[in-house]
Order: sequence, then C-alpha cells, then structure tokens
Amino acid sequence: MPEMKALTLILVTSAVLTAGCGGGTPTAASMSGNWRFFVTSQKLVGSTGTGNGALVQSGQTVSGTLNFTGACTTTTSLAGTLQGNTFAFQLTEHGQPASFSGTISNNSSHASGSWTTTLGGCVDGDFGTWFADKH
Repeated sequence: MPEMKALTLILVTSAVLTAGCGGGTPTAASMSGNWRFFVTSQKLVGSTGTGNGALVQSGQTVSGTLNFTGACTTTTSLAGTLQGNTFAFQLTEHGQPASFSGTISNNSSHASGSWTTTLGGCVDGDFGTWFADKH
C-alpha cells in the first residue's frame, strides 16, 4: 500500500501544479490610445479613407475625435462601447450616422469589422470594412 499512497501523492501534486500554471487574470481589452483607422467601401469599389485620433475609454464607454482624409468627413467625433472584445461605435459624416462594429485583438493593438451608413448625402447608404491599429 505504500506504493499506492506515493502514486496518489504524485498525482495530486501534479494536478495542483498543473492547475496553477499559466493562470492569472487576462488583461481586459482597451481602446484608449492613439489609433489609425482604414475604411474601405464595398459599394464604391476602390473608395478608401484613413483617420487618425486619440480614443479614451472609461469603463465600457469609448470616445474621441478622428481626423479623416479620403472620405466624406474630415473631423468627426467617435462615440461607442467596448464589451469584452466587441467594439461598436458611431461617427457622423456630414450630419449622417455611420455605424461601425467589430472586435479588438486580445493585446489591444488591432481592431477590425464592418460599417454601414444611412441613405442620402455624401455617404448614401455606403457600407464596407474597416480596421485600425494602435500606435
């Protein structure tokens, strides 16, 4: 029986050590920082835009101002939420809302997703994809 007790002790010790390895609390994703956004239209093939700006996150609320080139808007406010790794936000292009949704990477350095706009004006129901890199 001493062999059985020794084997049990080895198995229990191994289980405890294995459970403790690689633990820790994962870091929550954060949109705070300086970002560069790239927006591509799928309605107007070849139409792209880039934006730069600083975002601030407080709890799940994300806000900031982006300066765009090559798009219908030049400077616009961003307002959105980050829940886990899911990021949803809105911009305004010449008075019309553009809705964006997507995900942020686990290391909070990259985000990507899709976007849509309402009918009318410069944006006229446009839609497409976007990605952003923190720098």
